[in-house]
Amino acid sequence: MVACANTTNDFAVGSNLKNVFDQVKMDLIVANYSAEEAGSRAMAFVMKDSGITLLKASSGSNDFKKIGLNEVKNPDGTLKKDSNGNQVYETQDCPPN
Repeated sequence: MVACANTTNDFAVGSNLKNVFDQVKMDLIVANYSAEEAGSRAMAFVMKDSGITLLKASSGSNDFKKIGLNEVKNPDGTLKKDSNGNQVYETQDCPPN
């Protein structure tokens, strides 16, 4: 397999998807998600816009569950930020964890 130049095994460096993925992942890490969980949820977030649902199973399990993430909005429809200015997200799992 030949690696493509300017990629990091996920999204093309400098692309909008890469930028969104990195920002969501960083916001989740700041909100005390583990790096692994933040990466999975950031991937679910960006793939959702493409109509793709991300499923995940625990190690050694065949029981796959949807993992999702939504941006939290204020009553006026603007995106909700925490006290440090980071976007606030809520999990949208099925079934809920």
